[in-house]
Amino acid sequence: MVIIITIAFILGTLALMFGNWPLFWGSAALVVVGGIVGLVMSKAGLGKKRH
Repeated sequence: MVIIITIAFILGTLALMFGNWPLFWGSAALVVVGGIVGLVMSKAGLGKKRH
């Protein structure tokens, strides 16, 4: 999950630097996907347990 969000952040930064708006918005959507993946993985029992 963290890797997905990090890659999306880097791609979004590069997209803004080069003025590539479709890539920027795709990266923004990828951040949301990363959060959903994290939630699904957490529900599957992966990751740190909350106390």
